[in-house]
Amino acid sequence: MTSSIRGYQSKNSKGEIIIVEIQNTRELYYLERILYGVAKAITEHISLGERYYEVKKIYSISILYFDIGKGNDYLYHGQNSFTGVHTGDRLK
Repeated sequence: MTSSIRGYQSKNSKGEIIIVEIQNTRELYYLERILYGVAKAITEHISLGERYYEVKKIYSISILYFDIGKGNDYLYHGQNSFTGVHTGDRLK
């Protein structure tokens, strides 16, 4: 199997950014690179002085032909959340 990464970026009808990546070889810091790519897309699509709530959503879709971690499912959904360090409660 050869090393291959293919990435595509587009916008939907709401102006939200969709990043799709297809990769067939394992990469040690894959999740970190994906987080960096999404953060970079955010900074590229917000203007100085623009309000943060006006930032459009960014969807990152990864099609991987390798195990990214230990789990029983083949499809995962991630999102940002804030959890209390001492109590474990989730910020609403």
